[in-house]
Amino acid sequence: MYLQPFLWRLISLVNYSVLEAFHNSSAFEVRSGSMPNENRVPIPKRSMNSNTRWNTYRLRFVGPALLDQDIAGLHSMERELGNFYLTESHYPPRMKVPKHSHENASIYFILRGSMSERYDNISHERGPATLVFTPPGQLHSNQIRNAGCRLFMIEAKPRWLASLNWGAHLPDSTTHLDGSRATCLARRAYTEACHPDALSPVVIEGLTLEILAEVSRSRLRAQQKGVPWLEKARDIVHARFASKLTINDLAKEIGVHPVYFASAFRRRFGCTVGEYIRHLRIENACALLHRSHSSLTEIALAVGFFDQSHFSRTFKLLIGTTPARYRAWYQC
Repeated sequence: MYLQPFLWRLISLVNYSVLEAFHNSSAFEVRSGSMPNENRVPIPKRSMNSNTRWNTYRLRFVGPALLDQDIAGLHSMERELGNFYLTESHYPPRMKVPKHSHENASIYFILRGSMSERYDNISHERGPATLVFTPPGQLHSNQIRNAGCRLFMIEAKPRWLASLNWGAHLPDSTTHLDGSRATCLARRAYTEACHPDALSPVVIEGLTLEILAEVSRSRLRAQQKGVPWLEKARDIVHARFASKLTINDLAKEIGVHPVYFASAFRRRFGCTVGEYIRHLRIENACALLHRSHSSLTEIALAVGFFDQSHFSRTFKLLIGTTPARYRAWYQC
């Protein structure tokens, strides 16, 4: 008789817990609007409470926050390899990622689609093949564009980064890298992450070091006063990378001695003219592999290679796999 009130209270608590669990299990809500039902976009739910600590995914939100289970639903790959966390994320069209920061220094590379990233009250557009370094704690928010966005991210563990003693050389704010060499390194890291083996931690570490070196160089270049004729030379290379270019031709067009031109170009861009052109060709080949159904021979000729064989050898050297395999993996 005395147990009856206690039992009723216990049953009420159980029912409330079941209803709460059911409510929280819904990973997505549908954005309201005038769109037809079949075109509505699933948008991850947000908690209205700010996180005062880093969450499971090493994120801290300011204001509305994505729930851990919703973040997990965006990830198609999550790996911890040695000193790095590797993730591949698929963001639906028009999704808004609230203001947040990352616990670790990170590098992300956009594989497909685009988004706008806002930090320091300025918005920056990020399109395909964009490579961005973000220091730990940098607050930013993201607005995914109409085509959605697919990106690959490398997070470096603090102890590993501290052991490099590179703190003074890495930027203290978000930095965009536009060099084709850096994007080729990122694609190779993505290829390695998709098919890891026992040596993958070492390979990822080496590639990340090279990318961070490019980040450091970009910071130093930004502090240096640009040389107009070198910027003009770079513009010419970007416009005519698929044609036959020689150092003599470029130097003559710019109006400097070939030896001085070659030396100054390497100091400014961190590689030779030939290496720069090779990376540009492979980067543009990757874009064609993504968005076109052209044959490998057609792509090879379009970006300036003599034949498919030469193209395939160079592609594997820089990306770490063959063009055919890369296209197949990317389309998965």
